[in-house]
Amino acid sequence: MGMKPDELKKYKAKIKPIAKRMGVKYLAVFGSFARGEAKKKSDVDILVDFEKQVTFDGYFDLEFALEDVFERKVDLITREGLSKYVKPLIQKDLRVMYGVSR
Repeated sequence: MGMKPDELKKYKAKIKPIAKRMGVKYLAVFGSFARGEAKKKSDVDILVDFEKQVTFDGYFDLEFALEDVFERKVDLITREGLSKYVKPLIQKDLRVMYGVSR
């Protein structure tokens, strides 16, 4: 199933200026939200790559900005922070919201 195209477009439009401003190179949602299976209390799982090393404050500024966009809790993870065991499991769910698909 997954996110509907109009939902994807709406979120992409809101994320683009935030991602540019905060030095994001790539951002994709995965998990239940990406599959269209999110419940009322589900968070949004997001994989992100930054243009350069991000500060602690920069990381959480992005997380909080994305929580405003999605109007729910966001679980933000960098590619470097992603377990090699988890990576293959989320690949099929990834919905690119900003940047180039990898």
